[in-house]
Amino acid sequence: MSEPQTTANDPAAGRVMLGAEVWALIASPAPGADRDAFPHHLRAHLDWIAGLEDEGVLVVAGPLTAGPDVGPGSGIMVVRAADEAAARQVANQDPLVAAGLRVTGVYRWRINEGSLDLRLVLSRSAVLWR
Repeated sequence: MSEPQTTANDPAAGRVMLGAEVWALIASPAPGADRDAFPHHLRAHLDWIAGLEDEGVLVVAGPLTAGPDVGPGSGIMVVRAADEAAARQVANQDPLVAAGLRVTGVYRWRINEGSLDLRLVLSRSAVLWR
């Protein structure tokens, strides 16, 4: 994790922000992608995501469900990677990318603000969050 940088004229001066560096992989349908082909590759994609989660690479991921140009294959993944080349390697290993169904932009993202509340419900083996 990199140290947050502030200056005397910075409105964030005196605040301690998280400053966690991760990579946002923002995917959209590839131009001309066959919409009917997505379901045939979904299981491989989900298995791949589960593997990234098991390896500690995946922070969070999910499909985009509404917005400009959203379609089959639209989604966001946040991953841990040493550098841009490593993040691109992760993105290119996606079975949907390998099948030519989606394209993925790679962005370094510094997480500074926000909160996450978790509640473990042991009797239901559930994790609730907001």
